[in-house]
Amino acid sequence: MFGVLDTYLRELRDRLTKVNGAGMSPDDHLRELVKEVLMAYHGADDEHRVQAAGISSLSAEQQKTLRGYQRDMVTQMSDVVKAIVPAKYAQNPQRLLETTMSIYGMLNWYYMWNRDPSEEARIAYSKTVTDLVLNGIKD
Repeated sequence: MFGVLDTYLRELRDRLTKVNGAGMSPDDHLRELVKEVLMAYHGADDEHRVQAAGISSLSAEQQKTLRGYQRDMVTQMSDVVKAIVPAKYAQNPQRLLETTMSIYGMLNWYYMWNRDPSEEARIAYSKTVTDLVLNGIKD
């Protein structure tokens, strides 16, 4: 199980790291990162299930490695969110964490309810998530 999750999470982290925001506004960086997360998740439903249920059964050292990959991805998303409204999140790091984890929550459970496996559906949903984060539900 560790081998599968190590490969999956390391490759996922490395793929997302390539979305570095160079030449993009913070809003566009968020759009691209959210889209890339959903595209990277395509076909990885089983890995998500194993990750959610299985990490705690691994050794402490293995868990540390996998949680490190996860932490890197959370930090990357947090940095993008903080760049959008830096003063707001500098004053309230807990709110930054809540916002970041809410984004991942919307993305991580996509496979549970969406039955359209197409790239178009993932791109459309990434836009919905980003619009919710940037504009709330009133827009």
